[in-house]
Amino acid sequence: MAARWTPEEVEKLRELCATGQSYRIIGAHLGRSADTVFHKAKALGLGPKPLTTERSTTWLAIQRVCADGVARTVHELAAVTGASRHTIDLLLAGRQKSGQAHVKRWRTGHGAPAPYWLTVPGKSARRPKPLTRAEMSKRFRDRLRESDPIAYRVYLARNTARAALKAGKPKRQHDVVRALFGMGGTTS
Repeated sequence: MAARWTPEEVEKLRELCATGQSYRIIGAHLGRSADTVFHKAKALGLGPKPLTTERSTTWLAIQRVCADGVARTVHELAAVTGASRHTIDLLLAGRQKSGQAHVKRWRTGHGAPAPYWLTVPGKSARRPKPLTRAEMSKRFRDRLRESDPIAYRVYLARNTARAALKAGKPKRQHDVVRALFGMGGTTS
């Protein structure tokens, strides 16, 4: 059977409820469980306490990670906090609507643009238009030309041969290649 509440404990409960602390902490001060404290506060008409602290531990972890002022992607935040990308995505989108987070910039390249988030109020950068296939192909070719010129020439030769085959005008193979691999009849 639970111990009865003394007038001193009830007064202490009223004082602690006014501070906005959680029922778990109040219960620890009074030597009672959080449920017992909650039900007594409700019976006394103290009502539910307003939420004065952040409840999401993931949001607190994200804020700690972004405290250095460096914008990060959802993937980076998921790797650091251990939360799922979906959870972080939902948290950041909700905080953006309430003005607690914003998109600093967007990373473009392969696929859809990726936002870099900051957990401070601010104006979000506009989402860029996605790249067309032609723009992505040009970026790939430019990177390949810079990093590996030989692979770039092979890439161009292969695509030229494919285009000729598609158009129905295959390029005539070298006589040695034709003889070795049986690609055609007699040489002229």
